Amino acid sequence: MIRYAISCMVMMFAGAAWAADQPAGDPPAQEAVTTGSPSNATATVSPTTVAQALSRPDDAASNGRDVSFGLSLGTSLAGGNFGSAQGARMLSTALGARVALGTLRLSASIPYLNIRSRGLIYSGIDSTPVVAAPGTGPKIKHDGLGDITLGAAYTLLGGSAPEIELSGRVKLPTATNSSQLSTGKTDYSAGIQVTQLVGRFAPFVSGTYRIFGDPKAINLRNGIAASAGTAVLVDERSTALFSYHYAKGATRLVRDSHELFAGISTKLMSTQLRVTAFVTGGLSKGAASTSGGLSFSLDF
Repeated sequence: MIRYAISCMVMMFAGAAWAADQPAGDPPAQEAVTTGSPSNATATVSPTTVAQALSRPDDAASNGRDVSFGLSLGTSLAGGNFGSAQGARMLSTALGARVALGTLRLSASIPYLNIRSRGLIYSGIDSTPVVAAPGTGPKIKHDGLGDITLGAAYTLLGGSAPEIELSGRVKLPTATNSSQLSTGKTDYSAGIQVTQLVGRFAPFVSGTYRIFGDPKAINLRNGIAASAGTAVLVDERSTALFSYHYAKGATRLVRDSHELFAGISTKLMSTQLRVTAFVTGGLSKGAASTSGGLSFSLDF
């Protein structure tokens, strides 16, 4: 599965690089527009974080004057150890909303989760998994609405200078106790991302500090998450994104997460509908072995 995911990344990168090298007349030469990190520097990606990252070219059209609003709906399926010694599967379907007010962007998301695992896995920020402990015995199924995440991001610079974005996110414990998907506590994160436009490419690095609310059953540890990658402008409607993600294990019982990401997004001709597809490949036992997803975003 890992080989399959990584081979998909290689093919997607080759296609994007080929398009970026085409003559300026077809498509017209343009500079790339910045995207966000597809993980928001959490443990891994979710249908919401990927859709929001690759919708930023649409938000950029506001240019500090207008207000843009968008909705997204996506689903992803991930399988692997997720930081424990036991395999697990996580199906996430998430509804997201975003508002861009010039250089300020606000977002919200709520997921529906279906998790099958032997260990203890909670719904984290943006429905990403927080693996607390491995387990033994038969796999247990947990499903239901997860916790709501609210976010805000502000862009400080741009143009010829590096773009600096400051962001914060909060996960509210809205899932029911019976679903066993939530810690029942509030989580926070604060991060920074730096992006520099280079022709059709927009390389970036980001870092986030995550603060977990501790449930009664186990002590979660706060820690850093980071990502680095680049967006590639394929044509005037399409953008590809490639990145590496790291996250510190949420407890001493699980390993740190390392993974690769590849995604491509295109706005359908003469519509405001954007379609995004993505895959990930785990580089450590702390990450999903592989995952894939599809998101649809609509601008108003």
